[in-house]
Amino acid sequence: TYIQYIIDTSASMTELSLAVEDGLERFVKDQVSIAKDENRLDTTNFKLVEFNTNKKIRFNGPIDKFNFEDHRIRCDGLTRLFDSVSEEVETILKKIKGKKELQSLGVSPSKAVLVVMTDGENNLGSPYPTQMRGLIEKARSKGVICTFMGANQDACETGVEYGFAQDAS
Repeated sequence: TYIQYIIDTSASMTELSLAVEDGLERFVKDQVSIAKDENRLDTTNFKLVEFNTNKKIRFNGPIDKFNFEDHRIRCDGLTRLFDSVSEEVETILKKIKGKKELQSLGVSPSKAVLVVMTDGENNLGSPYPTQMRGLIEKARSKGVICTFMGANQDACETGVEYGFAQDAS
């Protein structure tokens, strides 16, 4: 299983940083518990990406090795939402393409999960969500579970605008 969690750490998220950290911690603990129950803890990878003016990979490894204390959120800068998410969805699509080849050899399929947490206000990079929306829709069509968590906005409306399913926003 491949889980990718993308967090907006721009200045506009400052007031929400503790809630975002709490949500991240609950999410990871839930995923560790599910992975244990399904006997796949050793094959569940977790990637934490944060973006603001720049994009940074904060963690990429076995989910049970993720240490919350090492990954406190510090907010500053602008919001490079559309480009950052597009780049990370492309990464997921490359990963699952290789998995399809394994499936054809009889290896059981793996899951891919994408979670995006943002206040939704892109103000740097590509000015339109068109590419991001297309990539998210492509990922969904290939079985990637895509979830949009919006802060200070109508998450369902914004999520659908960005290519996420309404029931996953």
